[in-house]
Amino acid sequence: MNSPPTQKTQEPFEGEELSIGEALDWLRKSYKTILAVTGIFLILGILKLHLTAPSYLVTYSLAPAVGEASGLSSILRNSGLSALGSGGGQASTASINLDIYKNNLTSNYTAEKLFTQHPDLVRKIYRGQWDEREKQWVNPRGGVPSVMNIFRTIVGIPVRRWHPPNSVLLSQYLKSAISVEESRLNNLIGLTMQARDPELASEILLTVSKIADDSVKDMTLARTSDNIAYIQKKLKDTAVEEYRQVLVEAMVQEVKLRMMAKATVPMTINPLEPPFWANHPNEPKGFRTMFLAVFLGLVVGFLYALFRTYRLTVLASEKSVSTK
Repeated sequence: MNSPPTQKTQEPFEGEELSIGEALDWLRKSYKTILAVTGIFLILGILKLHLTAPSYLVTYSLAPAVGEASGLSSILRNSGLSALGSGGGQASTASINLDIYKNNLTSNYTAEKLFTQHPDLVRKIYRGQWDEREKQWVNPRGGVPSVMNIFRTIVGIPVRRWHPPNSVLLSQYLKSAISVEESRLNNLIGLTMQARDPELASEILLTVSKIADDSVKDMTLARTSDNIAYIQKKLKDTAVEEYRQVLVEAMVQEVKLRMMAKATVPMTINPLEPPFWANHPNEPKGFRTMFLAVFLGLVVGFLYALFRTYRLTVLASEKSVSTK
């Protein structure tokens, strides 16, 4: 007895070309699902705007100092008298000092100075970890592990244990928080910080800038002291009047530099104005957040509706085959 011929079932969408009319019809049937998912993302976007603490962009505008930062080597070299000796050191210009200043803004040196010389500012930075009554650092969580740390422990990811703030952690914070922006058009420098407390950020920028500038002053004082001692020694050993005149000129330049390094005004940079910020926070950005929420909602909603349609089609096809 011949068995009835079996009908081959066609997989959903297999070998089919979707026409524009069918696509529009599918969208008409699925638009509620897409809009529902988009609405969920809109609610998440609104929650993010309300739960995210506003923050401000604080900017400290500076102009680099202009001029030579050391006169000895350049004077001797320009006069053809560098053969007098190499003890005077290498030429050091204002641009080199500026590079040292920028590198020291977030260096371990600056963090150490900030931690030891400005403890009140450090306590403001880590205000959540300082117990004013006990006068000591405390774990803000009280030793209770966070959900993220529990998850990391389960999956085997190393957990960073709490440690009282120190200069190393402070240096890491400065590197992540402070940005140095340079303008090639007007040769200006901008130190910026994105912070919830703009007044605290302003104090941090002023303090680290002074520490970095003072580090250049200390290096200049040490260098000019060596150069002046070198010139004085050469003046004793030099009888040629022309050579002595050049050395005296170099001595004058080094004394000027020494006076600049001892002055109370900045040596490496010239502040154009105090740190400033806008009256309204620039983070979170409402338009960008809501646009991203709508865009992601539409994309995820479309993909979910497509998957849901495909799944329903598969189930219907399997049910049709089982009834035959």
